[in-house]
Amino acid sequence: MSDNSDKPEQLTFANIWDDYIESTGFHAVNKIDFGRKHPLARTVFWIVLWLASASYLIYIVTTELSSYYRYPTITTVSLKYADKLQFPAITVCNLATKNRSMFGDDNRTEHYYLRITPMPAAATPINWSDPFYSTEGFFNERTIEDFYNESKQLSQFIEFHEFDLKSNYLNYSPVATDLGLCVRFNGDIPVTTAMYGGLYNLHVYIDLLLDNDYYPESYVSSGLKVK
Repeated sequence: MSDNSDKPEQLTFANIWDDYIESTGFHAVNKIDFGRKHPLARTVFWIVLWLASASYLIYIVTTELSSYYRYPTITTVSLKYADKLQFPAITVCNLATKNRSMFGDDNRTEHYYLRITPMPAAATPINWSDPFYSTEGFFNERTIEDFYNESKQLSQFIEFHEFDLKSNYLNYSPVATDLGLCVRFNGDIPVTTAMYGGLYNLHVYIDLLLDNDYYPESYVSSGLKVK
């Protein structure tokens, strides 16, 4: 009678899988024993869950790799020193642009322009049936010439200007804005500068002649707005 106790154990897939799930730390895989130790329904549940998770992982990785390689971009950063830079265009506006000398000395005109400021309550109500408004041309179609004639010519108030310590060579061009007729520096032929600091670039002295009369329009005070 022969003794078979010394025969090596035959390796099968079931034996290999049992050894693997007992030693692996792979989440969910160690719960798939094909019903050998636990109910088969438990194994089916973990198989479905593992396949769903693996499929989602493959989908995310594939999508990200496809997105990455679809738009290959190379960014190169370099430092460049410029000898000169173009100076920006500067627009200066008078906040109270209406020239009172162009209108008759009548309180109704003053109250009209006060009514279209942010403080209309300070003016009396306008009686549009008053023939004064028709006689003074309030109902006439406005033209660009009217706009220019009725505005304070801000360029006339510039007492002094310099750019990079060079005086009186800049040109000013009139420009129509929502604040009325303004002036623009450096708009036609842009200048360049290699200077920086408070002593250089554009210096302008403007006397608004506040002793002259203004009609308020967009604002109720005199002053400058620089853009």
